[in-house]
Amino acid sequence: MFLRKLKCERGSATVEFALTAPLLLAVTFGIGDFGVAMYKNEALTNAAREGARYGIVLQTPRRTTGAIQTAVTNYLTNANITSGYTVTIPAACVNTGDDLSVTVSYSYGIQVLHNVLNLIHAGTTFPSMITLQAKAVMKCE
Repeated sequence: MFLRKLKCERGSATVEFALTAPLLLAVTFGIGDFGVAMYKNEALTNAAREGARYGIVLQTPRRTTGAIQTAVTNYLTNANITSGYTVTIPAACVNTGDDLSVTVSYSYGIQVLHNVLNLIHAGTTFPSMITLQAKAVMKCE
């Protein structure tokens, strides 16, 4: 009786692994994909803040939008984000107390989660790109 039961369950562990391994791998790589997106979002936030801080400091003559954009670009380059982003600065500081706004947007390609969600929900198309955006607003000195 015992040997008969053992024979019936002999390959069950392999079958269970074959069924759960794709899900486990998708979750593992999805976590990595999400982590990279969070890293890039944090870099965008820091770049927007650094650009705003660079632009508000009292300087004669005042810093231009081009100089502020260069500061943001340099920060993003140091964070290994070299393309796919836009920097929006409506206006540079003119008077003390004015608001300076720096917005940084980045299109991030979702690799793993996009493919997994499309496999799970056949017939539904999930976006392969998401837009990460960070904004910093500071008062001119």
